[in-house]
Amino acid sequence: MVEHVGAATWDESLRSLKSGGKLVTCGATTGSSVGMDLRHLFARQLTLLGSYMGTMSDCTKCWGTCLRAAEARRGSDISAQ
Repeated sequence: MVEHVGAATWDESLRSLKSGGKLVTCGATTGSSVGMDLRHLFARQLTLLGSYMGTMSDCTKCWGTCLRAAEARRGSDISAQ
């Protein structure tokens, strides 16, 4: 999950992760203060990663990785749709 909105969607973003899921956050448009139950983090073995900027090439590579992962989960070529 890539989360960039911040406080307004933080709880929903965390709840959307399956066990072992990863959340990358790169923004805080709606606020930077969030809370969370740490038991949820370690019991479900979630990974949180903060990212601050990058090059356009970095962004393209990241979205390519996300697209390939989504295609693998669906078993189809999303980019062809």
